[in-house]
Amino acid sequence: MLKQVLREERVGRFDLVYFAQRNSEEDRHYFKEYVGRARCTQFIEVRRARFSIFSHIASYLAIADRFKSSEYDKIILASIDSLALRRFVAKHRNAEVVTFDDGSANVNLRSRYLVLQHRRRERVYAALFGAPTTQSFRRLVARHYSIYPGFANIMPREIVRYLGLFPTAVAGGGRAKEVTIFIGQPVDSASDAARAERIKAYVAGMKLDFYVQHPREESPLIAGAPLLDKKGRVAEEAIFELGKDHRVTILGGFSSVLLNIAPKFARKVMILNGDSGNDHYLATLGKRAGCEVIFL
Repeated sequence: MLKQVLREERVGRFDLVYFAQRNSEEDRHYFKEYVGRARCTQFIEVRRARFSIFSHIASYLAIADRFKSSEYDKIILASIDSLALRRFVAKHRNAEVVTFDDGSANVNLRSRYLVLQHRRRERVYAALFGAPTTQSFRRLVARHYSIYPGFANIMPREIVRYLGLFPTAVAGGGRAKEVTIFIGQPVDSASDAARAERIKAYVAGMKLDFYVQHPREESPLIAGAPLLDKKGRVAEEAIFELGKDHRVTILGGFSSVLLNIAPKFARKVMILNGDSGNDHYLATLGKRAGCEVIFL
């Protein structure tokens, strides 16, 4: 998506700072694509700390001085919830700010971008760090690029521009072998863990041809299913390649992969928690993207 944004913004010369929570194969794969293309590059791995403020401080301190001291006409961000990046923008007041979707949170109007669980803490952190809050930062953005036409976005409608990123052709053919793929997700909270256990029980005994492990997933939720070799790419790219010779069914929880892949390309099944009001809201997004929804 960054390639298209750079093209749309007519950016020729640029610097790149790439943040990763884990030193994953996927992160390294895409970072290497820009080594040599960018004027300067830096790869920063910042592990999550028990108190998030320490991760933010470590992230900002890790940014090389050459980036902090340079004058930029434009700053393009894939994430607005990073306090370190908001601090970086605050230090470059003359730069135009452009953002683009970094996942399903951009169309989830109950995501952390809009519904803050700890508003007071965020205000305190932002004030101490000399950075805008997430809410006030949204007002600094000149343009936002999205791959989700037909969805409301966390950014104001008037600044959103849409990009066509993924193919919509039907996978395989009528006689092609069918493959079933399960999309993994990281477990970041107790509610995530409870949902994961329900999904695990539901798919027990199913024949899964491939398991797609999320870059931040410590270990596969479903044991025994062969891991899909993504060759360092995002899940969508690997699935599109597999779909050249197979008919594809994709299972998973609420995942950007299920939103990104067109319903013409694959049968998509989103598995959600029927006891959760939030999951019922997420189901509306899944259905809009052409997913079958199953409540457990």
